[in-house]
Amino acid sequence: MKLGESLSDNWYGLGGQGNWFFGVGAALAGVKGGLNSERMYGEGIRRGLSGNYPLTGRNLSLFGKMPATKASMPASSLAKWGGIAGKASFGAGVVMDGIGVYNYYNNPDSKNKVHPAKAGLNTTIGAYGLTGAGTIPALLYFGVDALYPGGWEGYGNDYQSIQSQNAAIVHGFITAPYGSQKF
Repeated sequence: MKLGESLSDNWYGLGGQGNWFFGVGAALAGVKGGLNSERMYGEGIRRGLSGNYPLTGRNLSLFGKMPATKASMPASSLAKWGGIAGKASFGAGVVMDGIGVYNYYNNPDSKNKVHPAKAGLNTTIGAYGLTGAGTIPALLYFGVDALYPGGWEGYGNDYQSIQSQNAAIVHGFITAPYGSQKF
């Protein structure tokens, strides 16, 4: 945000940055919660129908060294809240994109407009990020989108500009990864 610019001038950019940081926090909480669950399992705590319970006495000696399963791994409240926060971040992103698409059609001069295709891509990558396997790619995508000046479009323009400037200096210059493969 620049001096003299009100929050309503660029709420989408600031909201995207805040949502990215919130999403990173949710992802870290999920990881820490998973580690807590593994630690609790190693200490003899198991998941039951009415919550976690400790193995004691003969049950501990008989079942204490059994491999963990989804059914027996204790539930960590940190992982639970991390999952809820991740879903809330996804929901906030969908709502922000929905308002941005509305602005795209009804207020095309707004800084807060979002092309419908970009909103669809954001929703797809956000949903992929909720799967666990897509958390890191989603954080990378939304991190560049929110924090790099101009987002992915700005990155593409800068990359092309750097490529052109370097090619003017060194004939045949190609940036990595392709440039690193030349011998």
